[in-house]
Amino acid sequence: MGKLTANEVKAALGKPGTYQDGDGLILKVDRRGGAAWRLRIQHQGKRSDIGLGSAKLVSLASARAKAAEARKAIREDGRDLLAEKRKTKAAAVTFREAALALHKAREHQWASSKHGSQWLATLETYAFPTLGKKPVGDITAGDIIAAIAEVWTAKPETGR
Repeated sequence: MGKLTANEVKAALGKPGTYQDGDGLILKVDRRGGAAWRLRIQHQGKRSDIGLGSAKLVSLASARAKAAEARKAIREDGRDLLAEKRKTKAAAVTFREAALALHKAREHQWASSKHGSQWLATLETYAFPTLGKKPVGDITAGDIIAAIAEVWTAKPETGR
């Protein structure tokens, strides 16, 4: 481990490419000048990369320390760091925020503006009262069933 030196990292920041430090720690420099530290890991037989930060903000020593910490968490504690990161992101977004963002992203796909408005009104009426303030990552199948159970039987098309 520790193939790169601080001077080599500084020089590499100007040349696009992938630079291996060893033990899974990688410095990736793109053509536009961006550079980031990545850690290649394997958890439950699946290989993936974890971002450790910008190489312009995180020094080689800090990247090595972060990498060692992450490897320890995976090997000794059996943690899935990527799943934890996804869960943290999902916890930061409520169902209402996610639904409104989806509605806006699909604005051009609605059959008509009326259809898009109806979709949003249906969520306002039936889903937002129970699910609106809940973080997306905390919503379970039971929550969804409870939210639509009444409308499902009364208005199957709307429930769908």
